[in-house]
Amino acid sequence: MTESEAATLMQGAREFEKATSTAASEDADGGWRQHCIDMYARYQSTKKPH
Repeated sequence: MTESEAATLMQGAREFEKATSTAASEDADGGWRQHCIDMYARYQSTKKPH
């Protein structure tokens, strides 16, 4: 294997690892984290009577 081939292989492995780790973290919470952030922001922006 040449140095160029090895570099190409390693770059592909890094990109694959990044893509799979991002997808796994998004699937792990099922979107609940973003839902909670959105609901908190909505709650904070409402005017509450005192």
